[in-house]
Amino acid sequence: MTALLAAFLTVAALPYFMVTWRTALAALSLQGLLMAWMVLERGPASSPEALLSLVDLGLVRGLLAPIVLYRVLEAQRPPRRGDALLPNMLSLATAAALVALAFRFAGRLEPGGGEVQTAVAVSAAALLLALLSLATQTGVFTQAVGALAAENAIALFELGAEGGSTPLPVRLGAAVVFLLSVWLLSLYVRWLPPEAGPEPAGEGSAA
Repeated sequence: MTALLAAFLTVAALPYFMVTWRTALAALSLQGLLMAWMVLERGPASSPEALLSLVDLGLVRGLLAPIVLYRVLEAQRPPRRGDALLPNMLSLATAAALVALAFRFAGRLEPGGGEVQTAVAVSAAALLLALLSLATQTGVFTQAVGALAAENAIALFELGAEGGSTPLPVRLGAAVVFLLSVWLLSLYVRWLPPEAGPEPAGEGSAA
């Protein structure tokens, strides 16, 4: 599972280095699919809780949410970078510092090390990166992606801490809340197209 956690962290940081709206959606999709893989690594999904986890993480977060947002963006025909602002040295240094802070926090919280410490570190780092995106990006689409990335980070923390023991009603409620979030954010992106957000001059010519 440690390799999957490392892959999750890489995917969470990917949009900071490849700034396109398709990359952002691919990162969201991979986050959900990686978490579903983590569930499968624990054993056969024979319980209702495990099956719901696979549906929530693999189908809803890994496929449905990115596809819904992709269809909305594709209909708007935005430029290649969408409404994302280009990263600079300060934002990249801040992202690196937040990742280091997350691992230091996990070391204090779980001094024994091991897989639990890694899960806490990666989920905290992913959450901080998502919050950084929400704080620095003002575009409609990037705000929506940041919100969903934050929800994925919280789901990863629950997955690493719970050991599969979350009651079925709680897990079902969380899945419903995520679906509602995807629906509302897709409306948000559709009603306020990327062109309404601040975009660097000349980006339209790069499409």
